[in-house]
Amino acid sequence: MTGADWEWWPTDGRQWLGLLIQAKILNPRSNLYSAIKHKVAGRPQIDILIDQAAHKGIPAFYFFYNHTNLGFSNLSWKCGSFAPRSSNSAARSRTLS
Repeated sequence: MTGADWEWWPTDGRQWLGLLIQAKILNPRSNLYSAIKHKVAGRPQIDILIDQAAHKGIPAFYFFYNHTNLGFSNLSWKCGSFAPRSSNSAARSRTLS
């Protein structure tokens, strides 16, 4: 039991990079990652993931994937960043050096 959905080992042909990855899907009804606090045998899955990654000597990652039935304008942006813009206005606001 690793707490991970994937263990990837990409390579450039000379070196390998190990990655232990837990995937979480966005709940389209609540727009929350409701499984983020998932427990396995009473233990938080994140703790298992981190322990196993440390044991293997590789980093642990979360992979968040999303789907929503809400329209783009109805999404709540709680990331503390800029409000979404259309690609046209974003392109106009860029300056070229």
